[in-house]
Amino acid sequence: MTEFNRAPRGGRHRSACDLCRHRKIRCDRAQPSCENCLLARVSCTFTAKPAEARKSIRQRLSETQLHVQNLENLITNGDAGSRGLAKASSTHHYSTRSHFHDTADFENAMSTFQQHLEYSWPGGDRSSHRANFCSAIFHHTGSHFDLDDFFSQVTDSYQSQYGTEEKKQAISQWPDKRLVRNCIEYYDRKGLYSVFPIVDIRVIRELLDAGALDDESTASPVANKACLVAFTALIAQLHRHSPMFANAKPDTYVRAVLSLLPDLFMEEADVRTLETFIILTIYIPPTGQSYPAEMMLAAAVRILYKLGGHRQRAPNENHGAHNHYHIRSLFWLSYWMDKEMSLRACREPMINDASCDLELPSTYVSQSSTYQFLQAPLSSDILLYPSDLRLALIKSKIYRLLHSDSGREQPESTRMQRILELDQELSALESSFPAHCQPHVFATPDCPLYAFHDLSMRGVTLHLDYYYCVKRIHEASAACGTQYSFSSGMGLSYQTSRCMLLYINQVRAFITWHSFWIYAQWLLSAVISLFYHCMANPTSSTFSGDLEILENTRDIFTSLMHNTEEGKCIAPFYITEAFVDKLIQFAKQSYMRATAI
Repeated sequence: MTEFNRAPRGGRHRSACDLCRHRKIRCDRAQPSCENCLLARVSCTFTAKPAEARKSIRQRLSETQLHVQNLENLITNGDAGSRGLAKASSTHHYSTRSHFHDTADFENAMSTFQQHLEYSWPGGDRSSHRANFCSAIFHHTGSHFDLDDFFSQVTDSYQSQYGTEEKKQAISQWPDKRLVRNCIEYYDRKGLYSVFPIVDIRVIRELLDAGALDDESTASPVANKACLVAFTALIAQLHRHSPMFANAKPDTYVRAVLSLLPDLFMEEADVRTLETFIILTIYIPPTGQSYPAEMMLAAAVRILYKLGGHRQRAPNENHGAHNHYHIRSLFWLSYWMDKEMSLRACREPMINDASCDLELPSTYVSQSSTYQFLQAPLSSDILLYPSDLRLALIKSKIYRLLHSDSGREQPESTRMQRILELDQELSALESSFPAHCQPHVFATPDCPLYAFHDLSMRGVTLHLDYYYCVKRIHEASAACGTQYSFSSGMGLSYQTSRCMLLYINQVRAFITWHSFWIYAQWLLSAVISLFYHCMANPTSSTFSGDLEILENTRDIFTSLMHNTEEGKCIAPFYITEAFVDKLIQFAKQSYMRATAI
C-alpha cells in the first residue's frame, strides 16, 4: 500500500500526490491510490519534502553575501589573480579554483552523468518524467526504483573496488611558444578552418610573431594572448594523437585562459575576444560540463551581435570583406552550438532566428557531397562545420514549435500537424544525402563493418545527430503528458532509439573517454526509450532482439572501463555500465512477471 507522507512546509500540509500536483488538479487523496492515478494507470506516490526551518532575513542576507563572495572567488581563480598569472613565465604552475573540473574523477563523473540523464527523459528536462519513469517500473515489475539510492549504491561499489580517489590539484600553465606555432601551422596545413572556423589564421600568426605571448604591458589587449592560448589548447586536444602534441597539456592551458576572464569582460570586445569565447565553448562540452559552456556561448553571442555577425552584410563596412566573412563563419559555428544546446537542455536558444540573416555561406559544402561523411583531405576554402547547418536550422524549429512553452500549449491537432511537417522536412534532408551515406543504411544488424571504415568522426556524429532529431520530433507527442504513452509518435521514437543503439554498437571504436560526453545524452535517451518498450511489451516478438541490443550496449562499457594506458577504471563508463545493466534487470523482471503461470 502506498503511504502518504505529509510533510509540513511553512506550517501547512501538502494536499496532492505527485501526479496531481504536477498536473495542477484536485487530488482526492484516496488510499492506496487517488482517482486520477487510477485513471492514468500509474503508481500513486507522495514525495515528502523535509521540513525546513524558517530563516530570518538577516540569515538569508548573510548567506546571499557569502554566495556572491564564492562566485567572485571562482571568477578570479584563486590567489594568483589574473594579472599575476598574465605576467608569469610559461613554465610556472598555478593553483586555481576554476569551475572547469576533471570529469574523470568519480565524484565529478557521477554529477555530470546525472545531469545528462535528467535531459534524457522523453520530453526533455522535466522532473515529472523521471518520477513517472520510476512509477512505470513499479507498475510493470513490482520493484521500486529509487534513482538516488541506486547512484549511492554505485558510488559505494566503485569506492569499495577502487578506493576513494585523491583530489587532483587544478593547475594553470601557459603553453610553450613552439607548441603554439606548431598548432598554427598544423591548423593551416590540414585545412581545419573547414570544420572549425575558429580563428583568422593570418592574424594570429602575426600576433605570435609580434610577441603577443610575451607582452606583459597593460596596453596590449588581453584577448590577443587569450585567443592564442585557447586556440593552442583546442588544437592540441582535438589532435592529441599527433606526435607533435604528445606532451601538450590542454586542460592546464584552458585554465590559464579562464583566469583572464575578468580582464576579457572589462576590455573592449573585438574579433579576438569573440574567437576566444567560441573556442572555449567548443572545448568545454566534451568534458561534460554544459553550464560553463553556455556561459561562454552567451558572451560570444553578445559580441557577435555587436560586430554585426548576425547579418549578411555588416552595419559597419570598415571591417572589410574578408573580416566579415570570418565573422559570419563564427556566427554559423555559434548558431550550430546554440541550437544543439537548446534542444538538448530543452531551453530557450540564445540566438533569435527572427533577428538574423540565415542564408547559408556561399562556400558551404554541397548538400549532395560525400565530403560530409567520409574521410578526405580538408580545404579551408570550403566550409563544412562539425555537423550539417541545415540540421541546426531544423533543430531550431523542433524546439520552437514542439518543446518550447508556447509550443507545448498548442492544441493537439496543431502539434500533430507540426510533427508531421518537421518529420517531412527532416526526411527531405536525409534524402539529399548520397544514397550510400544515408543514416538508415548503417543502422541495421546486417550492415557489414567495412561499410564504417571510411566514415569520418563528423559523419558518425551527423548520423547520430539526425536520429536524435527524429526522436525529439516524435516524442513530442508525449512531451506534455504525465505518463509514457505509446502513440504512433512514441512508437517511431522507439524505432529510432533502436536504430541509434544498433548504430552505436557498430561504431563503438569511436567511443573514447574524450568523446563520451558528446554521445552520452543521445545514448542514454535511446537506452531509456528502448528499455521502456521492452518493459511495457515483454511478450512482444521484438523483446529478445531489443534486450540483446541493450546487453550489447552495456557490454561496450564493460569492455571500455579499463581500456586505458594506465589500466585505471574510467568512472563515466563504470556508471553507464551499471545504469544500463540495472535497466536490463528490470526488463527481465517484467518478462518473468508477464510469462509467469
